[in-house]
Amino acid sequence: MTATDCHDWKQLAEAARDEKDPKKLMDLIQQLNRALDEHMKNLYPHSSEAAG
Repeated sequence: MTATDCHDWKQLAEAARDEKDPKKLMDLIQQLNRALDEHMKNLYPHSSEAAG
């Protein structure tokens, strides 16, 4: 995991927090979910929960 990986989901969460447009918000949430899935896989590579 790189420092960039860690910051990606945080930046997406901040953007989603401030987004007013429902369509843009949904897109940000989908991106955030993908980023968090990757983050969890990197943190817990042998966990069945992280595998999704």
